[in-house]
Amino acid sequence: MSCILDDAGKIVKEVKVASTLMLSSHLADVIAGMVLVGVGTFVAQAYATGFVGQAARTNRGVASGTYLACYFFGGLVGSAVLGHCSIISDGSPALQAWAPT
Repeated sequence: MSCILDDAGKIVKEVKVASTLMLSSHLADVIAGMVLVGVGTFVAQAYATGFVGQAARTNRGVASGTYLACYFFGGLVGSAVLGHCSIISDGSPALQAWAPT
């Protein structure tokens, strides 16, 4: 169990580095920060799935399935919220940069 907690500390440090990079004004730093966030997300999800399997004493399949269902439902809700925000903020400069001319 302590191995998972040690790895969680490493993930938190990676998130801090990635957040700092994404606040940079240099495009290469922002892209590097985004890559770290993407990789960190998959690593954290893999560790969390393993932790659920270790922590569940009985019905490990149910525990793992419940965790994964909640994980993907959270992604669905987050995507819907961001999509809604992008629709209602029609005049934002950030969205205008991506809009076709």
